[in-house]
Amino acid sequence: MIAIQQHATHPEQRVLLLTDRNTVGPFDASSLISCGVSVGCEWNPVIAECLDEAEQLLIAKRYVMVYLTNSQRTEAEIQRYLIKKGMAKAICDRTVEWVRTQGWVNDEEVGLYLIQKAQQSASKHSKNQMAAKLIKRGIPVRSVEQLLKSENYDELPAARAMAQKKWLEIMRKDREHPRAVLAGYLARKGFATATVKKVLAEFQHFDE
Repeated sequence: MIAIQQHATHPEQRVLLLTDRNTVGPFDASSLISCGVSVGCEWNPVIAECLDEAEQLLIAKRYVMVYLTNSQRTEAEIQRYLIKKGMAKAICDRTVEWVRTQGWVNDEEVGLYLIQKAQQSASKHSKNQMAAKLIKRGIPVRSVEQLLKSENYDELPAARAMAQKKWLEIMRKDREHPRAVLAGYLARKGFATATVKKVLAEFQHFDE
């Protein structure tokens, strides 16, 4: 390698001019620095691989910065997004680590936000439904359990709302054992037995 030239139209990029007069690149200037490329060093497969990985990492970082613009994301979601973009797993891992060091991702903060949002929403979930939603977002099971416990997630309002909404439909279909039908419905929605019993107690004035 005998020269490093600035790219004609992209000042942040560099083109490498080799001894055989062939050119390689362009590469971002930061990639050359991270791979220790300088004037006079020998072009070889190790440097080529290093530069390729550095360029892929830059691309992945740019993808992630756009991805994080509009919403909080979990580490797993970032991984899945980058894989869909065609990034190699090693690049994905390094990018997630970089995002973590920047303080741009925190799974527990995402989980806390979703729990608090659900508690304030008119459309609430059972504790099991909430846990499934958090796990689907990529939050580890142990963290989900701790978050739901620390936030004292109350599923009773959601169970009560579902029961009130479903009650008339149940009465039209089964007037003999409506409370039993309601209990089965709430259980299938993931509500705990204790929660179901509390809701059914509110319907005791209905004869079965």
